[in-house]
Amino acid sequence: MSMSIITAKPFLWLLLASITAFGGLYSVDALADSITPRTYKKLIDAQELLAEENVDDAIISLKSWLEELDEDSLDKALTLQTLGYAEMSKERFQVAIGYLRASLDTGKLPESVKYNVGYMVAQL
Repeated sequence: MSMSIITAKPFLWLLLASITAFGGLYSVDALADSITPRTYKKLIDAQELLAEENVDDAIISLKSWLEELDEDSLDKALTLQTLGYAEMSKERFQVAIGYLRASLDTGKLPESVKYNVGYMVAQL
């Protein structure tokens, strides 16, 4: 197993946890700023590709999806976050930092996710 896959696994679990949290586990107050079912499916599909080590396919899919999203949305924030994790698994750390910072800059991530993403950026 390559080093990039070993280091990527914790990020994939964090990613899956953050995506799953938006599948309906947050309070009713959070529903006003929740992701669409279509984005949820796209992010789960990307996570599955990443888990299967099809990182390039995941990145292509996420970049294509990103173009369809509203600028000021949680959908975009989580798609950027996922792109950041995908780029980390390819060891393209500067590109990953760009996506993760862009995710933070949307201002749409909940506090717990924001702190985790900020921590990842600091570690890189």
